[in-house]
Amino acid sequence: MISNRLLRRVAFAVALILVIFALKGNVRGAEVEVALASGRVFQGQLVASHSADRLAIEFGTESTSITRQLNYASLVSARLDGAEISIDQLRIVAEKLRTNRPPVKKSIRIVLDNRAEVATQRAEEKVSEVERALPAPRLMQLVIDAHMASWNGSAESDGLLVYVQPINSRGELTSTSGRIDVTLWGLEYRDLQASSFAAGQSIVPIGRWSRELQPSAWTTRGYAIRLPLGAIRPATSTKFKPLGTVVAKLVVPGDGQWEATTEVVRLRPWNPLRDVRELQSGTRLFPGETSLRGIGVAQ
Repeated sequence: MISNRLLRRVAFAVALILVIFALKGNVRGAEVEVALASGRVFQGQLVASHSADRLAIEFGTESTSITRQLNYASLVSARLDGAEISIDQLRIVAEKLRTNRPPVKKSIRIVLDNRAEVATQRAEEKVSEVERALPAPRLMQLVIDAHMASWNGSAESDGLLVYVQPINSRGELTSTSGRIDVTLWGLEYRDLQASSFAAGQSIVPIGRWSRELQPSAWTTRGYAIRLPLGAIRPATSTKFKPLGTVVAKLVVPGDGQWEATTEVVRLRPWNPLRDVRELQSGTRLFPGETSLRGIGVAQ
């Protein structure tokens, strides 16, 4: 004997086939009418839903349409194209529509993204055209940053490392061409008998340099220029005080010249132990430390 449960399943499948056949396979756009447990009734066209738990019904006019999402649990009865259908059958029909819908939105999204890229590119091109039409910003200011440095591996400073920073009218660091003239000034101890008017000290140039700005010297901090010291070694010399200053002048042919000066530049690092070493032996280098002239030797 065939069980009642099996008969119900067969009847359900036959009814579903008849409904789909009546729709001639065109499930989308079929007229659907559903009643809610609250008593409200909605009529419209069956459309693809974004969720398997909700039924999507579209209704409205030719110019305006509204899509309402209804939870299947709230439905008590349904009719599809005038034929009465169970909620389970309606859910199967709607699920078929949802899983077989064409990827229209994806295609539209790609088109919109391409349009956005084209619009952005055109806007950037217009900005570039405006920038090219504007006059190039002029050089307005020279900034100098300097400190003593060693670049040969010895304990003694080899010279002055200067960062030449040309600033344009927009306040931006900019590259340029020209010549930079640099002077390092220091305070030298003098014999009181030889220069009583200077109270035992005198401001003297420790070094003077002139360099052409080269593209290879350009860094994120400006032009990095090494200025080696000559015979005078203020970092280890007992003749100079530990502080100095740098004065620079940038000359750009056909454009002008700009001057700048630094704040105090420490020529000799503060170190009480080296001060004692200098008083005892006349050199600030410890035994075994190498200067440019040898072991423990200072100018």
